[in-house]
Amino acid sequence: MARYYTLYLPSDICEWHYGNDDSGKPFVKAPGCMLTRSSIEQGDTVYGINVVAGTLFLVGRMRVARILSSYDEVRTELGAEAWEMPEYLLAEEGSATAMYFSRQLPWEISSELRLLRGDGSEFSLPRNSEDMLDSRMLREVRELTPASAELLDSFLEEDFAELVEEGDFEDLEEADSPMYEMDEDDDDDDDSDLTVEELTAIAMDFDNPEQLSEVMDAANAIVIEYFQSEGYRVVSPDDSDSYYDFRCTKDDEEYHVLVFGTPQEEVRFLMADADLEAATEDDNAVICIVTQPGSDDAELSVFDPDTLLDDFRYRPLQWGFWYTEIGEGEEEEENAGF
Repeated sequence: MARYYTLYLPSDICEWHYGNDDSGKPFVKAPGCMLTRSSIEQGDTVYGINVVAGTLFLVGRMRVARILSSYDEVRTELGAEAWEMPEYLLAEEGSATAMYFSRQLPWEISSELRLLRGDGSEFSLPRNSEDMLDSRMLREVRELTPASAELLDSFLEEDFAELVEEGDFEDLEEADSPMYEMDEDDDDDDDSDLTVEELTAIAMDFDNPEQLSEVMDAANAIVIEYFQSEGYRVVSPDDSDSYYDFRCTKDDEEYHVLVFGTPQEEVRFLMADADLEAATEDDNAVICIVTQPGSDDAELSVFDPDTLLDDFRYRPLQWGFWYTEIGEGEEEEENAGF
């Protein structure tokens, strides 16, 4: 018997497809990890989802024809257009709905959805302490109940063009939607905003899982060494769901350190919306970015989260930050008291 699953599509992938004018195209392929270790099989129905600011977005639906189980197979099948992900789902012909990246699921529907545990018991979509959807708990493949799949199918049958007219994203912004217009003309309106091409360049820094793991291991080691050299005790957070990576304490000082690493020379990184919100609300938070970790040219920069929107050029959804050098004649302020 066919079953129903959610597949989380990270914001950087959704952002790239949206900027690539893929809205309205069929949802015929989808990247993922651990797909072959999940219980997804040929003939099962998969719903591509994303969570932004605690709200569910329904990208599209497909019925699975094949699972590509290695990046070599992905490259052979899909060529240069494929994201560097280890696995891919391919849709049965004629089964894919159109993709839309601003198709926000009403909260009353999200609250009715139920997921299945391995023992067959049902549970609601996971929420955080603020009663918003917890994206971290939805990043793995999750099985839906048939009744929940029917709710999503009914929602997909609605004419999305009537809900959001093409190019009419100003109304969505006013309604607290995270989507925004990404036309090339908009890039000229504010020089402080990242262009779509720049955001895509940042995303490409992180689309190789093996490289990302090496970069982050090296970045974490540099950050730990730095704080320890300054006399801080460095430990992992007490709560495994904490947004930050390390808790650093010395006497009556305490810092909650969120670490980012990039293989590039430029200070640039992606940050989830929930993490940015948590960091800006935490008086003890600091952001550490390590460029070119693992090389002789590795450098550590430390920022107060409250200054990110002033010091960086950025583009939201999944926040992409790119540091702009301080102008001539300006003095650099001390970062985070270090």
